[in-house]
Amino acid sequence: MQFSPWVLFTDFAFLSVLLLVGQLARNYIPLLQKYMLPASLTAGFLGLAFGPNGLGYIPLSSQLGTYSSILIVMVFGALPISSRVTDAKAFGREVGEMWSYVTFGCLAQYGLAMLLSIFVFGLVWQLHPGFGYMLATGFFGGHGTAAAVGASFKPYAWADATSLAMTSATVGVIASVIGGLILVNYGARRGYTREVSSPDKMIDNEMLTGMIPPGKQKPIGKETTSGISLESLTFHLSLIMLAAIAGRYGTIWFGRIIPSVSVPEFCVALFAGYVIQWVLSRTGGQKYVDSASINRLSNLATDYLIVAGIASIKLPVVIQYAGPLSALFVAGIALVLFQAIWMGPRQFKDYWFEKSMFCYGFNTGTLVNGVMLLRIIDPNMKSRSMETYAVVGLVDRPMIIALIALGPALIGTGYAVHFALACSVLAIVPLVVSKLFGWWHPDQRTVGDAVGEAVGEPIGEPVAETKAN
Repeated sequence: MQFSPWVLFTDFAFLSVLLLVGQLARNYIPLLQKYMLPASLTAGFLGLAFGPNGLGYIPLSSQLGTYSSILIVMVFGALPISSRVTDAKAFGREVGEMWSYVTFGCLAQYGLAMLLSIFVFGLVWQLHPGFGYMLATGFFGGHGTAAAVGASFKPYAWADATSLAMTSATVGVIASVIGGLILVNYGARRGYTREVSSPDKMIDNEMLTGMIPPGKQKPIGKETTSGISLESLTFHLSLIMLAAIAGRYGTIWFGRIIPSVSVPEFCVALFAGYVIQWVLSRTGGQKYVDSASINRLSNLATDYLIVAGIASIKLPVVIQYAGPLSALFVAGIALVLFQAIWMGPRQFKDYWFEKSMFCYGFNTGTLVNGVMLLRIIDPNMKSRSMETYAVVGLVDRPMIIALIALGPALIGTGYAVHFALACSVLAIVPLVVSKLFGWWHPDQRTVGDAVGEAVGEPIGEPVAETKAN
């Protein structure tokens, strides 16, 4: 099929139909509601099953993987434009605890998984040195990072990287949703939750179906430009596209200046986004930028990225790597469970279970999954999980960008072991810092009742009440 504007139109039309079908399926199929699978994930599976990499009934083009690479540039370009300066007072013990937990999890996923892949799995299977890198790419990063990393490995002649990364991200989301629901139910029954006493009261109808009833519907953004001149969404999309096109041409420019170095478009787009934000704040234009509108457009790109990314997975590649992938995912899930169950009650002094579940969600899927799990057990957001993570995300963002941008280059040029060892050693640093600054505490599962009595809030369902019932 010769690619043309009409092929592009047809592809996105079919992707849109798949997203609609995915949402309708979520609304009517109890099994999807039970595990709260996102519509984009269901749409991706349908695209994979009935698209060109499956039965071939849906005439999608061969450009699906390219769409993911383009859309992730838009997502990264939008991140700085929608951000605001974080209140300095938010820094404190809770931020330190969250920083230690998140930073350890990120570095451990990269470092330990790569060491395991190189020195253990490599004894059984012949694997690319970057195979273990796929765990953090999919679990900690998600589909957006998977698309970015897949594009970053292309100059180093590893064509399988995109399919493996997308598979990792897909398995991560499933582990996030299904495993997360099992964990929150377990925690509620054990009395670990502070705000919800019964698992049956944790999920409302709109969370199950994904459809918000009229009485609870809210505006998705503010109008900051007059429609007579320019539609507000057009204005915000133009800002995102400005960062995205800067990312594209910046990469081309870097390639001409330093041909031996490949700088991914999404990294340059992120930098361009910060420049745009700085210019807007200096000129007073920031007051005409609605963060909600930018975030909605970014989420829109992410939805299409997920369905296109999953539909582009080459099943023969997944089948070829089925054995080592299974081993890698088991190790990854064991790591995040260790963090949630053992590290969480020692790292977080207040609302340890709520914060652990929030972190479990984005450690295996995306930030959206973390928010979803948090809403179930902390509907009023009293744990301040999102506020502290916002600060940590700002602090850790340079490190995460470096891991995504430099990882493929170092692995592709023969420094995979060095990269893995560096990440593994650096993973110890946040734990040492946590101990030195008093961010490490006794197991909160044993002192939780005393904490609850001190703040005057119930922790789970009282044992006596449970026995009486």
